[in-house]
Amino acid sequence: MWMACRSSSTTNVEKEAVEKVTLSDVAAAIKKLEPIEQQVVMMRFGFIDGTPMTLEQCAKETGYSAEGCRRIQASAIRKLQADYKERGKF
Repeated sequence: MWMACRSSSTTNVEKEAVEKVTLSDVAAAIKKLEPIEQQVVMMRFGFIDGTPMTLEQCAKETGYSAEGCRRIQASAIRKLQADYKERGKF
């Protein structure tokens, strides 16, 4: 499921990082996010039903605009990246 969300143009560094991260690491990190960030990340990357949602679909589910969902996702990803850098995962 996680691998299906990656684009075909990933770099070697990104591939290595994905291989080091386990699903339990991802789940633990997501739990540290705000509830709306958790929801958006889980919907966008298909962690709910295995199918990634578009920004428009996330907007319908959350009541935010597509742009709002994009900003929430971007903020959540920055937080996740910072968390993993602090813990020495990347």
